[in-house]
Order: sequence, then structure tokens, then C-alpha cells
Amino acid sequence: MIVASLLFIPALTLILALKLHRNIPWGDEIGLFLVTRLHEGLTLGKLFRFHNEHQIVITKLVIYLDLVLFNGSRLLPLAASFFCGLAVPLIYGWVAWNGGIGLSRNQAMVVTAAAATLYFNGRQFFGLTFPILFVHFSANILILVAFAAVTAFLLPRSNSNVSLTSTRLPIVFVAAYVLASLSSAAGLLIGPTVLAGVGLLFLAAEGEFKRKLTSLATLVGLVTVAITAVYTGAYFMTTDRQGPQALSNVWSMVHFVMLFVGAPFWRDSSWPMEHHANPAGLYLSCLAFWALLVALGITVYRRRRELTAFDCFHVCVIVFVILAACMGAPFRAQLSTVEAINKKYASTELLAWASAASLALRFWPKVLFGAAGNKRRALVLSLMAVVVLLPGDLLEYRMWRNWNQQVEAAVSAFSSDVFSDALFQRFWYDSHQAAAILTDLRRLGKYCFRDTPQVPYPLRDRFQVASVSGALQPLNATVLPETGEPGLDGFLINGHEPATPCGAGFPALLVADPQDRVVGYGSCTEWAAAAHVGNSPPSEFRIFALENGHNAIPVGFVKPPSLVISHTGGKRLPATPDHTDYALEFFNDVKTPLIAPPPHVPATGEISLLGWAVDKAHGRTATGLGVVIEGQEYPAVYGTQRKDVAVYFKQPGFETSGFVFKLPSSKIGTGQHELRLRIHVGSGEEYLETRGYPFFIN
Repeated sequence: MIVASLLFIPALTLILALKLHRNIPWGDEIGLFLVTRLHEGLTLGKLFRFHNEHQIVITKLVIYLDLVLFNGSRLLPLAASFFCGLAVPLIYGWVAWNGGIGLSRNQAMVVTAAAATLYFNGRQFFGLTFPILFVHFSANILILVAFAAVTAFLLPRSNSNVSLTSTRLPIVFVAAYVLASLSSAAGLLIGPTVLAGVGLLFLAAEGEFKRKLTSLATLVGLVTVAITAVYTGAYFMTTDRQGPQALSNVWSMVHFVMLFVGAPFWRDSSWPMEHHANPAGLYLSCLAFWALLVALGITVYRRRRELTAFDCFHVCVIVFVILAACMGAPFRAQLSTVEAINKKYASTELLAWASAASLALRFWPKVLFGAAGNKRRALVLSLMAVVVLLPGDLLEYRMWRNWNQQVEAAVSAFSSDVFSDALFQRFWYDSHQAAAILTDLRRLGKYCFRDTPQVPYPLRDRFQVASVSGALQPLNATVLPETGEPGLDGFLINGHEPATPCGAGFPALLVADPQDRVVGYGSCTEWAAAAHVGNSPPSEFRIFALENGHNAIPVGFVKPPSLVISHTGGKRLPATPDHTDYALEFFNDVKTPLIAPPPHVPATGEISLLGWAVDKAHGRTATGLGVVIEGQEYPAVYGTQRKDVAVYFKQPGFETSGFVFKLPSSKIGTGQHELRLRIHVGSGEEYLETRGYPFFIN
């Protein structure tokens, strides 16, 4: 019962991670292809040179093999991450059974289950579903093998069923050390960690054991020097390394180390979804864990003459995690004060918690379970662990599900040939670089693009269309134009309620024009789609749910607005429009910018405006609308649906008075600027110009 309750969290994590799996590349995966051009073929140079501060040979191999063998399905990295993630508690169980502390098989199973709960939980969703983070899983599993081998070589074991002889264990250690170093820069820390452990044992060593420690220290030192010499050679270090910040900023690095080790169960980030930890709870729990580590350290020192392989293994793991935090601090602390609890590090951070729990079970069993090993108390503690961890796991799942929906909306636009600077930045911070890599992957038929051929094409050539009784019904959705580069590329469609029926994965929706040609793709739940139309939008878009990859089930239709791409120029009228002529409702994320502080727009982002305008003098919609920045007029898209404006003014003709404007910030430049709206009226040769709206690009 105790083991079953402890395994609930790992089982749930496995199921939810499978539900989060998507074959859509984004983030550092795009960065990997940009730097290495791995999708164009594998070479030794691409394989062994640094990328993103890591020597990620094994991760590159897994991603490349998935690309070649499974067309970028991401199934191979997912399976490899699952294997390594689940192998961690198995290694902990092996060490408990063979670590010299005399545990029974059932007791070893409890230690294994406890390690599984503390390690394989929802904090790992990012690492499990993001292929580039396999770098941490692959390195950590090899690091644990190295520690298990070296401690089993040095210290007595309680069971005789260990198949490896003492002569083979050093070979296993060296092999794991080399492979871990090829997997990640963190692998280099095996040597210093083992040397620290040897130093601890040397304090109480005598005779033959002291000579054995000396021989091991010599071996570890030589291997460490050799690996470091090769690792830092010119061949490996010629690409993409970020320098550390000035070492004078000691507090930020200490802060990073404290949170990295002590706060893996917290989140304090606006990405992938807004959530901020309670500072008091965050720091109190962090300090409590560090206090536990200090207490364990004192206990280990006092028992230094009677340490077992079990004890030394877990001490090595904790020391390794602390050293990993110290090694990362000069690089990562400069990014953010809370970068240490970014969930991409969870696979390393949680090792310390699993090892601390194992040592606590070893040193203080009476405190935890009572004098007679009270099973009821143990069951209560295991259930409490589930109750404490479960809410955070579900929160993480909702966050990554939300992020998946955002990435699916972005890939809907790309697959539909609708360029959106804002959406494409979800793939990579440079939307044009992202588009270039995704174009290559689509040409090769990799990732989700195997299922999204280039639009337009006849719907019935690829899909079996289900028949429906009666006419299609309109869907509750917003249809907005997306101005790409150049001109009108198409529309972004966002539903206000789930599409029913709804397909699974991506693409889940198809968008067709009245001629039954597929012009776009979409995703479900909080559904989003895109449609490529050039400069001739159809009268309506028909939405189909995609079932089993080949059945298209009609869902309904949406109507695009009648649009006017405003021309520029004309004669300015003397009047200044007031609040009955127009409203600039959103300037990027700033609502009602007329009475709000000037917006700040990222230099790598875009200027985004939303509002409405009318030709009040003629009692109709305007002829068009432009945006003037630094004397230069840029055309806006005018004519989106605004029934609320028509109702407010009791003018049915105002129903299509909305406007949308988007412009990359890079076209304007950094600094303080001002924009004005230019409302074209009458025949379009005259215009009204609004007051100025200041803003900053930085």
C-alpha cells in the first residue's frame, strides 16, 4: 500500500506527459537547427562542437535519429527521456539493496518508490516533452551510474548478487564518466565530486583501504585531466559559447545556487503561463531544505568511520547538484533572479531531494516511522507526499497545455502561409529565423509538416468528408486579418468556445473556402486557425474537424470581414477627430492608451493597434485608415466587424468600422516616438488626423 501510494505521482506524470507530447519544434530546438544545420545532415563537427554551453553529443544523436527514422515525430527523445527518468529511481533502489545497509527487499522497494515520487513528477513535464532537454536526463543517468560504480568498488555491499566484479567497476566508472562528459558539461563534475568523497573517506581510512583510496584518486585525477584537456580543446570550443558575468556579483550567484538546490518544487515565472510563487513560502522551504542538508552533512561526518556505499552514493549526488549549481551560476544568474527555478533544470535539481530523502530514511528511521517501524505512520507520510505534490503537478500540466495551445496557434499560421511576427516569436525570438528553419523542415516533410501540405489544395483529394444534415451553422469566433510582409497574407481565426466535434493533436482543424479547397489549419480546445487568401478573401471559411488523420467532419463556418487596405496621402482637413469619430482601444498590451502611460514596445517585437473609426460627417464607415509615425504613413487594415459600435451609435453602417495595424518595431528604431491615426473620409482624398500617442521602443 505504501509503495502503491508513492507510485501514484510517477504514474500520473507518465500519463500527462504523453498527453502533452506534440511533434512541433520550437525554442532551443529551432536554435539547434540554426547553429548546426542538423536537418541537412550529420558531421563530426556538428556532433562534437559546443552548442548552447553544452557538449550535447547524445542529445544531438537522439534528435538526428528521430529526424531520420521517425521524421521528427519527437517520439525517440520522449522515449529516451522516459527511460532515463524512470531509471533514476531504479538506480536508487539498486543502491539501497546493494549499498551495505542491510535493507530487506520490501524496504528497498519503499526507497525506490520514494525516489520515484520525488524525482519523476510534474516538475519534469518541460524536460520530458522538450527534446533538447534530454541533455540533462542523459547526463544525469550516466552520472548516477558512475557514482554507483565507484561507491560499490570502494565500500562493502550487503548482498552477494552483484554481478560486477571489483575489477570491472572502475571500467564502468570511467566509461560512464566519459559518456556523461560528452552528454553535458555537467559530466565534468564527476571527477571533482568523487575526489571530494574520497577526501571524506580518507579522513578515517587505514591500511589497505587508504591505498585503495589513493589509487582511485589517482585514476580519477588522470581521467579528469584528460577529459578536460580534450573537452576544452580548440576543436570543441569553436562555436556558440556565452561568457560568464563578472564574478564580482557574488550575491546573485549565491542566490542562484540557493534556489537551484532548494526550490525545485516552486515556479516563479511568466512563462509558459503567468504564475508567481509566494516569496515567504519559497524562501522558507528553500532554507528548510538547506538546513536538512547541513544536518545530513554533520551526521555523515560523525559517521565517517562507518559509511557504506549507500551513504557515499547519496553524498556524491548531493555534492554534484551543488557543484552543478555553482558551475551554472556565473552564466545563468545574469538572466534572472529566478532563473534557478526554471523547470528545465528539474531533472538535475530533484536528484538532491531524492538523495536527501534516502539519507533521512537511513539515518533517522525512528523519527519518520516510529520505534517499531510503524507502517501506519509510513502510509500517512506517503499519502501526505502525494497530497502536497499533486496540486503543483496539475498546475504544471495546465501551464504546458496552455503553452501547447499557443505553439499550435503559431504553427497553424505558419502551415497556412500566414506570416505573423508575434506568433512566430513563440518558435524563436527572431521570427524570420524561425520561419526560415520551419520552411526547410516543411520542405523535408519533417515534424508536424508531414500532415500539413502547402495550401491551397482540394479538400477531397486528401480527406474523406463526412456528410451532415442541414446547413452549416455560424461559429462564435473572431476573424482578424494578419498583415505580413508584404500586404495581406490571410486571417487568424480564434474561437470563443470549443469546436465540436474536435480532433486531437495538430492539425485538429481544417479551414476550407467555398470551393472546398484547404486554405488553412487549426488546433482545438481553445481553438485557433489561420487561412491564407492572398488579397482576395472568400465570402466564408468552412471549418472541419480532422478525425484519425483522414476524416474531415464539418463543424461550421465563419465569415471574414470586408477589408480595405488604406492608401496613403491625401489632403488633411482642419478638424481634429474626437471620441465620437474613433477609438484607439489597444496599443500593444496597453488598454485605452489615451489615458494610460506611454507604451513600451520591445525592439524585437511589433507595434500592434486595435480600435475603430468612422466618417461621422457622412454617416458611414471611413474610406480607410493609416498610421503616421515620424511623418511616414503606414497603411492599416480597415473594415473588421464592430457590431458594438453600430449598436452604440445606432448606425447599421458602422458595423465594419474596426481596424487592425501591425508593424515590426525594427522598421522604426529604438527611442521615443509618436504616432497619429489618419482617418480617410469622403472619397478618400481627404483625411482627419488624431492627436499624437507617444511610445517608446527599447
